[in-house]
Amino acid sequence: MLVAVKQVWASPFTERAFGWRQGLMDQPEQVYASVLLHRSVPNEKSGVMVTANLDSGNRDEITVVINLGVSGAVDGQAAETLILSLKTGAVRLLASATARTRRVLAPEGGVREVRSDAPDAVLQPDEIKQLLGFVRAFPKDYPGLKDSEGRPAPADIEFGFVRGRLMLLQIRPVAQSLQTSRNQYLIGLDAGMHKTAGRMVDLRAVPESPA
Repeated sequence: MLVAVKQVWASPFTERAFGWRQGLMDQPEQVYASVLLHRSVPNEKSGVMVTANLDSGNRDEITVVINLGVSGAVDGQAAETLILSLKTGAVRLLASATARTRRVLAPEGGVREVRSDAPDAVLQPDEIKQLLGFVRAFPKDYPGLKDSEGRPAPADIEFGFVRGRLMLLQIRPVAQSLQTSRNQYLIGLDAGMHKTAGRMVDLRAVPESPA
């Protein structure tokens, strides 16, 4: 643990981290790191949710990515991805969890990978209900979460479930680049995707030959 604390404290001074700050800060050497230790939670399933639709920006929907085990859906896993409607409670499945392993807390410390069958659905109806209830109350419970212009900001929330109970692990504003979101070239690249967003593809059909 002492070795890990030193590594975390020193991480802002790696070449990669220092180079990233040079493009954003006048004094990139002025960083004062701290290390937070907290008790691990033996989540049976865990993931990340954003209090907005990440594709459309719609604040009446939330984006949820979740997988089995601890630290689910945060390390490139094939995770379950859902869009939940705050108004109606409707659930839209974007991707299923197909990972064949999950992480569990090891008694001696750290985590280990164990074999795990991919379930038909990671989130169950009562768990979805808990997430929706939490997000609906979020603006009142966390009024201090604002963007740079003082408006309520979408939140990036890490969470887990233990025996069906919602556990909150971290809450922070969503990191968004205003410069990127207003870039006309990038907006143009997305325009074609929006035109075909509702198009259905029959995966059983023979692909058409290119013209």
